[in-house]
Amino acid sequence: GATGNVGREMLNILEEVKGPGDECQAGASRKSIGVEVSFGEKIVKCEALDQFDVSKVDIALMSELSRSRLIQSPRLAEEEMVLVTRPGARGTGAVGGDELRRTPLILGDGLRAAMDALLAGHGIELTVDTELNDHETIRLMVAAGAGATVLPLSAVSRECARGLLEAHRITEAGVFRTLALGVRASRNASLACEAVARSVRTMVEEVAEEG
Repeated sequence: GATGNVGREMLNILEEVKGPGDECQAGASRKSIGVEVSFGEKIVKCEALDQFDVSKVDIALMSELSRSRLIQSPRLAEEEMVLVTRPGARGTGAVGGDELRRTPLILGDGLRAAMDALLAGHGIELTVDTELNDHETIRLMVAAGAGATVLPLSAVSRECARGLLEAHRITEAGVFRTLALGVRASRNASLACEAVARSVRTMVEEVAEEG
């Protein structure tokens, strides 16, 4: 959703691209309806994702491939989801399924739903001790030893480099979620929309290469 760390970064990318038109729609979970997010100098209120009218938009950045026939959603990139703890809270090595099930987590509802879907094939059910939809507060709580969380590696890479947090791979193979570009399938995209799509794809690839 737009209120999470990844969603806010997507809004920054769209603002930087400066696409054809200046309208932005922000989608999030029901608990975040009406929450305000920044889009450049503008403030946008979030709408419920499960009631979102896709006919209102030409291009969308999404954290998963769309299952709707109304949207074409080519894959842009993948980002690794990691268990985040305070330094020294656990040993090195990947987090196994049993350990992850036993670990009390601080998670937002949107990320919890995304992780439930990603872990369904592994038979892992998360234990959420505290539900909180503010990634900055979650990071501070984890750094203070109040619990652990699951976040995209890109969201905590700086804190890990400074020794404030530690990131641990989930399962030996890792758990990854997809970043996709959504385009309406009901009509051919305009040349302007195609240009924006290329720009967004290039920017995402550059971010992925930088880690």
